[in-house]
Amino acid sequence: TAWGTVAYEDEPINIPISGTFTSIGEVDDAIDKFLSQRWAISRLHMTKNRDWHTETEVRLAMIDLKLPEREFDTPLYIPVRDAIKAVILGSEYPAPRLIAEGTRKLLGIRAPEFFKCTWHGGVPKLTALL
Repeated sequence: TAWGTVAYEDEPINIPISGTFTSIGEVDDAIDKFLSQRWAISRLHMTKNRDWHTETEVRLAMIDLKLPEREFDTPLYIPVRDAIKAVILGSEYPAPRLIAEGTRKLLGIRAPEFFKCTWHGGVPKLTALL
């Protein structure tokens, strides 16, 4: 499990796996070895490009390397409802008011605030979706 604030860097993430592999099993073993190193998962899941540096994001990554194959697509419930304070929808997002209204009806007073982001002269502008 890894959680925390996101690191913003304009560099490719280096995954130090190299060598000659003769089977997919050998590749899987190399990946497992890499992921078992301390901080490897955090580095992969907690880094984003600097284009996103103005956001405030905390991520939670839960990895189970021993997960049975039948459970790969099983949803994991994480109760974050009260942790989400606002949702910002981009300028190209279709029907933002419809999404905001539907979420408000579903969650009532616990619904987050909704905003639409538009750009004016290279500057972002947030408009509340009431």
